[in-house]
Amino acid sequence: MRFLIVSCLFFFIHTLSVVGQDKENNHIILWDVTASMVGSTPSGYNEAGNIDNSVRNSLKKLISSFDNDNSTIRILPFTTDILDNAKVFRSNTQGKANAIDFINSYVIDPQIRGYTNICAAYDKAHEFVDRSKANTIYLYTDGEQNIAYGPEGRNCLQSLIDRKCVWSLNSCFTYFISINANNRVTFTPGCGITAPISPKGPDTIIYTPPCYLKPQTSSSVINLQEGLSKIVRFKKSLPRTLRNDFSPTATISFGNSSYSLDVTMALKRDNSNSVDFELNFDDFTRTTISQMERVTNLNEAATITFFSADSTIKFDPLSMQMIFRYERPRPVQKVNIKID
Repeated sequence: MRFLIVSCLFFFIHTLSVVGQDKENNHIILWDVTASMVGSTPSGYNEAGNIDNSVRNSLKKLISSFDNDNSTIRILPFTTDILDNAKVFRSNTQGKANAIDFINSYVIDPQIRGYTNICAAYDKAHEFVDRSKANTIYLYTDGEQNIAYGPEGRNCLQSLIDRKCVWSLNSCFTYFISINANNRVTFTPGCGITAPISPKGPDTIIYTPPCYLKPQTSSSVINLQEGLSKIVRFKKSLPRTLRNDFSPTATISFGNSSYSLDVTMALKRDNSNSVDFELNFDDFTRTTISQMERVTNLNEAATITFFSADSTIKFDPLSMQMIFRYERPRPVQKVNIKID
């Protein structure tokens, strides 16, 4: 069984921390160095099972592809447990060269001494997650979990990913890149998980990071007297054109009020750097509006939260503030000007 797993995890500080272009990257590479990677089996050497060179080449190609942004690259070799957590490099010309030298020089013991404990490595990798950064975990392994970990035993990875997704506020993206098209690794879709993705070859990582849409302003004002719609502009983290059928949704919750309202979003303008959506508050009932009409200069604060079913397009942050007012236009005063 040969497969690579690339896990992309974007973590938030509380509910409003964001992942965007201004975030420093934090690359965490989990490298399975069990004896099976070099073809060792309980019955002897299996040349067909030796994928060591392919994996090393893929690792080096991945590292070379990182931007020279001086971000962190941490390489964690593991078997039953993580063997070394001190190999940290910077994503610049010299740092990437040093990381590749480490990949080239690392010796995998051909003697079978440990287990493939994917769950332990994946779990403990989160000790090195920095929530102020954009964190990406890459998991390279040649087999399935073959030792019990936690209450689920060997079937621990799916529930572990689910728990990490909840911990990261459903901003966990896990991509499975398969070397062997016949692998049996399957996961229930959900929580940003996409699996499997077939690469062009074992040395190719196909990974498309999500494009995050960030509201250009942290708050907006809508006067209910002027209509139930509002244009909101979002900045793009990547210069990606949205699909024609992309149709996000949103909900509005008022601070001390009991009602929560659905909002529809219509794409009005799309270019490489930003996109405009028209928010339509058609779900406002006449009762709600009547309640608001009783208040002069309403200034009712609300939280609007954006949602996308598309794992490649996400909102960053998920929420923004909106102030609702109900202000009738002031009457125009006529002024008579006498010209002598």
